[in-house]
Amino acid sequence: MILSELLPSEMPELEAFFRSLSLPMPAENLAQFCLPRVSGTRLKVVTLVMRDEGRIVGTVGWIDVALRVNDQRGLPLSGQNETLRWPVNLYLLPESRGKGLGKQLMEATRQGAALRAVIGGNAASMPVLDRTGWQVIGHLSSVRWRRPCLDPSRLRERLGPIDRRPPPERVTVRTAHHAITARRVERALGWLPWAAVESPGAPFEAGPPRDAHDIEFAFGHALRRYHTLHEVTVNGVVAGFFALAARAERSPWLTTEVMDLDAVPGRETQVIRAARATALSCADVARFRFGGARFARALASMGMGGRFTVDHPLRVSFDPARAIDGPHLRQVDSWRLTYGDHDQYRVRSSSIPWVTSQAVPPSGVAR
Repeated sequence: MILSELLPSEMPELEAFFRSLSLPMPAENLAQFCLPRVSGTRLKVVTLVMRDEGRIVGTVGWIDVALRVNDQRGLPLSGQNETLRWPVNLYLLPESRGKGLGKQLMEATRQGAALRAVIGGNAASMPVLDRTGWQVIGHLSSVRWRRPCLDPSRLRERLGPIDRRPPPERVTVRTAHHAITARRVERALGWLPWAAVESPGAPFEAGPPRDAHDIEFAFGHALRRYHTLHEVTVNGVVAGFFALAARAERSPWLTTEVMDLDAVPGRETQVIRAARATALSCADVARFRFGGARFARALASMGMGGRFTVDHPLRVSFDPARAIDGPHLRQVDSWRLTYGDHDQYRVRSSSIPWVTSQAVPPSGVAR
């Protein structure tokens, strides 16, 4: 068996491997998660293939992202802005299973990684994680809000999994103290206050800081058909962002998923309110998956605003072999995570494209 990094020129061979497994691997997902490349300064995509006499019999890949760890004061720890590795796409041919090859593939993702983490998994990967000492640090919980969307123009969209029109370009929510505006944008560029090094977080918080490179990687290029990106301001000041995806599930209900969300510390509640209002402007059900103390506190302060469920919980596991900074990283509340982390920036069987007029590369919204 020979294990090597996939070259871009070998992508057609990898596509044939996935077809032999009858895996629904849309072209957008291949371009997003398998095509080797570097995006920005800290984001890297790598795919490994295992060959037997030249034929691909297994594969695994990873995405390297920046990791920020904050101390008990909420300030970044000196020297602790490391790399977090998300292993993805662990697959073997049926005749190659049960021989320890899956363990070899997963162990190959360890080299050069300060910390590895996995959200969810599949039938092939989760037993490997269990056998090799990965620790479960919690689950992504799900908040689901329900409110009928009474817009009569949405009637046609209830009749089947067809293209959905995107949310409004602007949604405003007013509270006693704040004017909250969510504005649909094409790109996030420049200075993002929630990603700044000096931006404090929650005590003992860890997670991938969202910056312009992360957002462009997740919600740009081929996947722009499936996600809308929204910038949130509170009293006219940039406070965060979120992204939405339309879903075909639970027909005849219109469902929209909050794919990702981040906020200036202290503005989580307002950003979540903006995401909820925008999602329910074009859907009957809005769902947001999260893990971590910051989001839990914000949702509790909102009274949830609807039925709270733990819906299809996704387990979060991490490899403790090279834990960066002590036992607090083993606590789920220490991780600021959403459905947008790991490999959730992909087209699902329930994904529905938004009907947009974005036929040319976006010019961007600079900050």
